[in-house]
Amino acid sequence: MQPIPLSDRSDSAARPRLDDSALLLRIQTGDAASLAELMRRYWTPLVRYAARLLESRDAAEDMAQQAFFVVWSKRARYRAHGTAQAYLYRIVRNEALQELRRRQTRQRAAGDVARGMVPESTPFELTTARELDDALQRALAALSPRRREAFVLSRYHDLSLDEVAAVMSISPQTAANHVSVALAELRSALADFLG
Repeated sequence: MQPIPLSDRSDSAARPRLDDSALLLRIQTGDAASLAELMRRYWTPLVRYAARLLESRDAAEDMAQQAFFVVWSKRARYRAHGTAQAYLYRIVRNEALQELRRRQTRQRAAGDVARGMVPESTPFELTTARELDDALQRALAALSPRRREAFVLSRYHDLSLDEVAAVMSISPQTAANHVSVALAELRSALADFLG
């Protein structure tokens, strides 16, 4: 994907003022200066419009930027029907509505999780999870006590290797070796589940 060129002052200063439709036709041929002119004309009104829809200046600027990106990236497929202004506002409106839908989906999902209403697991998923947990517990029990302790401190209690070493009164390198070997043994023991 090529970046959108924003302006070429020498070219735009020499041209007479074109109407919006002519700018869109020039953009269709790859004229980046025409895109820059269209942006100059409509950036502020599009940002204001999107800000009213999204109640966020930053999100509004993203929507306006997206609108001009769409105009540039789909320029070869552009077919003139309606005004350039209507075309740009329609793009911003569609992008803003998609963003609002994404926000609502995220809010619903966050609310569901907060209320403990996450979708129920299927019996197969529950059985598989139980089997994996049982296999993990057996594999952990099969580790030597020092390896198991180093692994549990590192992975279950989020201690750094230096902290594991301090707790176990061993060198950080020995702690790293214990965790590394424990991981290798667990991977081997759980190979059927790891696919």
